[in-house]
This record gives sequence, C-alpha cells and structure tokens, in this order.
Amino acid sequence: MGENGNGKTTLLRLLAADLAPDAGQLDWGTPAHDPYALRARLAYIPQRPHPWGGRLMDHLQFAARSHGVAGEANRCLVELVIARLSLRAFRGHAWKQLSSGYKMRFELARALLTQPRVLLLDEPLANLDINAQQTLLSDLQSLARSPWRPMALVLSSQQLYEVEKVADAVLFLDRGQPRSVQERFAQMGGCAVEFETTWPVATLAAWLGQLPAHTHQVNGQTHIVSFHGATSAAGFLRAAVDAEMPLGYFRDITGSTRRLFVKD
Repeated sequence: MGENGNGKTTLLRLLAADLAPDAGQLDWGTPAHDPYALRARLAYIPQRPHPWGGRLMDHLQFAARSHGVAGEANRCLVELVIARLSLRAFRGHAWKQLSSGYKMRFELARALLTQPRVLLLDEPLANLDINAQQTLLSDLQSLARSPWRPMALVLSSQQLYEVEKVADAVLFLDRGQPRSVQERFAQMGGCAVEFETTWPVATLAAWLGQLPAHTHQVNGQTHIVSFHGATSAAGFLRAAVDAEMPLGYFRDITGSTRRLFVKD
C-alpha cells in the first residue's frame, strides 16, 4: 500500500528481477546467482500487460511447454487452469474482445502455468468493478492456499478495504521507505472514523466541537475524524445517532491502512 509515486511498482519490479537495485542487496530466500533461474521461480503481472496476438490458447500452451510440460500433459494442464479461472467460454476470443477483468484472468492463467514460487501483481484490481475485484481476490486467496501448488502472492493496490479482507500482511510505503503498520497504529492513540453526512458545514463543525480532542479532515464528500484520546468508534456513532445526524456512509478505520493516508 502507499500513495502514488511512493515506490510500489518499483518494489515489485525489483522483486521480479526486472530492475537492478542502485544500492544494497535483495534476498529472495533462494540462491540468485543465475537471474534466469531466479526468474523461472517468479511471475510478474504488470498493471498494463502487453496485448496478446494470435490464439489465446497458444499463449497458454506455450507457457506450459516452456516450463517442461509437453504433449497430453500440456493440454490437460492448460484445460485445468482455464477451468479453474472460469475461462473456458473465452478461449476462442481475441485479446481485444476481452474485458479488463478477463484480460487479468488470462494473464493470471499464463503465470500459473509457469509454476512460480512467488506471484507478483501490480494493481491487479485497477479498472475492475467491485464484483470482479472480489472474485479475483477470492481466486488469489484460494491459489495461495492451494494444496496442489501453493505459492506466495505479493500485490500492490489502492483498493484498501477489499485487500485488507484477504491479506495476511500489509506493507505501507512512504516515500520509498517501508513503515510498520502496527507500530504506526500504536502511535496514533485513539480511534478514527470516516463518514458522509448532508449536514451543513457549520452544523457539523458545531457538533464536532462538543466532542473530545480530535483532528477533522475532509476528502471530497468524506469526513475523517481522528481522536487523540480513548474515544471509540461505537461511541462516536452513538453520539451521531443521538444527534440525529443524517449518515449516508460510516466506517471505523482505526485498524485500517486507510488511516495511514490521513495526516493526524
């Protein structure tokens, strides 16, 4: 996670051995003397994949063949993967006929056929509707925990809440530097909430002025309130309901990486 320009794509490309570091060393947990052998254990899907020419099935079969799967085993493996990702109905399509969601699925299928130990994805949820996002994340979670061929997955995304539901760990990048999420939360003290209301600005400001010490920020139509003391999100919501505040949206972001994007 991190704001735009803070190094998410650069980090993924470094991990994919697509870029060489200017300084320091990378430890993949496996010998990396041969970059080709290393890349054979990694699969990287960029945010904007290159278009596929020709038959989609040819690309998938070639990916499996280039990693040692030939003949009938090749055909069976490709069929298994496209069935797992619900792509059988689209295997006769041209690349330009696919939606963004299915293009990502075909990229994922090709990556899986290379049998990687680590799968790296740069903004895989970009340009997908909410249903497609949730389906893809569910598929990725299942693949990571597959008893057949489990793998590690590392992805970048701006879809904070959706990713948080399935991620085992979250790394927050700030100007290229990793920040400890739990340590940062511990420093923040009180709770944080975001909400939307149709109250006039003056009415909301007067009501907030009655609450314990806090910071109030506005992002578009969304208000973000971070408390400095031991105020709970439930207490805030109770006070809002008692004041008959018209709420169109409310979320407790106390333990969410969303809070790291807010300047307390």
